[in-house]
Amino acid sequence: MGIEDEEPFALNGLESFGLRKSLLDVLIEPEDQANKLAQFKAQQKAQGYLPVNQFGELEFASNVAQTQDLAEAIVPLTANELDGIEIDISIPSKKVSVTLQGWVTNCYQSGLVRYRSGRLRASDYLAAWIDHLLVSVSGHQTRTHMLAYDKKEGVVHRIYPVMSTDEAMNYLTQLVCLFVDGLDSPLSYFPETALAGIEANYSRGQWSPNDDKMLSKMQARFVGGYMQTGEGENAYISRVWSEWSDALANDAKQLAHLVLEAPRTKSVSAEEYYSQRT
Repeated sequence: MGIEDEEPFALNGLESFGLRKSLLDVLIEPEDQANKLAQFKAQQKAQGYLPVNQFGELEFASNVAQTQDLAEAIVPLTANELDGIEIDISIPSKKVSVTLQGWVTNCYQSGLVRYRSGRLRASDYLAAWIDHLLVSVSGHQTRTHMLAYDKKEGVVHRIYPVMSTDEAMNYLTQLVCLFVDGLDSPLSYFPETALAGIEANYSRGQWSPNDDKMLSKMQARFVGGYMQTGEGENAYISRVWSEWSDALANDAKQLAHLVLEAPRTKSVSAEEYYSQRT
């Protein structure tokens, strides 16, 4: 590969995301923020991560403005950090009993807090949901906050409300059983395809199941098209499922409901959550 002989005038999507991710770590620390931000910018310039001259200044300022909005939403939630929550849970399944052990961290007086500088992905919903279930089953009645940044919506703040131990155990057992099944044969769960399908069941913000629309959106995300790479083009996926078919569509739809419907539908916007409490 040859060396580029042209200077970029702007960062590409991945570079911009990496910059905002690092910026977020700086901006959520309130102490000596101005000095830390200046040092960070100087470091980025010295390492050649920013476009040259005024283009770099504009690029940096744009990313700071976007990240600052997200940081301002995160800081109040992370003001009072608590000890991590120890997890030691036995989950029965049809085949084996599974023991889950470890720690859930990033616990605060406000609840669990999870955030990223980009949009909320299927993996973000599921990871936060599993942590929420684990602490609920362990007897800790708390909320879980998910914060992200969407180019159209701006700062996104969704919350998993407090959940009963029994309800959490039912959801957690279902996920563990699917995990155990997946050890014997691959499950046709494709995260972004599944999220596209679940989102298709919303109409004007309200959950309104529509199988035809769901399958259409899932196919489009799996197959891909103009300006979008299909999830099915992933080498690990295409090796098992080389093409979209009716049988695969039905299996993928079922798993989307089992795995991702609850993580998506049980989350509420911060505005909705706090309005219900007033």
